[in-house]
Amino acid sequence: MPATGSASRPQPPSPASVFVAILGVLCTALPSLAAEKDLYTVAPATSKVTFYAHATGHDFEGTTGDVRGHIRFDVADLSGTASGEVRVMASTLDTGIDRRNQNMRDLLEAVKHPDIVFTLEKATVEAVTGAAQKAGMLPPKITLIGTLEVRGVRKPLTIPVELEPAEGAVVVRGSFPVDMRDFGIEPPRAAFVIRTQPEVRVEFETRFQRAE
Repeated sequence: MPATGSASRPQPPSPASVFVAILGVLCTALPSLAAEKDLYTVAPATSKVTFYAHATGHDFEGTTGDVRGHIRFDVADLSGTASGEVRVMASTLDTGIDRRNQNMRDLLEAVKHPDIVFTLEKATVEAVTGAAQKAGMLPPKITLIGTLEVRGVRKPLTIPVELEPAEGAVVVRGSFPVDMRDFGIEPPRAAFVIRTQPEVRVEFETRFQRAE
């Protein structure tokens, strides 16, 4: 005679419980996935920063190849993950005239504040659409958002840039205006007649090599 209190067969999990289990696994994995960002470091031999200034009766420029730094980002979500910094040694900026170079270094207080630093906090991405999207044209235009530090003074800075992909690297090009008065620098004068305009334009071309 069969027993009347036999155990019931185990029931298959409901779709709702399966979904909850999968969601739990994903939530556990997401933090580690978000932390996986690609690291790119500056290649100084193929990078440079140049500024263009206007003075009474003439224009001049200064340039340096002493560019250092890195950026980190997730290629699948550049706008949400970009961070990093780029440094330029102030004393290496060369205008072609030794005396002017020394005056510039004094104004920048290059001994006390040796580096001019851009700190990247985030980026916004302009989506590729239309014919460009169909042609697979990448990368899109990017806007870098962060701070610029000159002479120990930090100011917010937004820089529109263009990216050029290269083998194992990316070249970043852009330009932005800087008013030296924002960083506590009084435009220099010479002989009470020659005066440098307070706003200079900075242009850069920086190659970032993917770290192994």
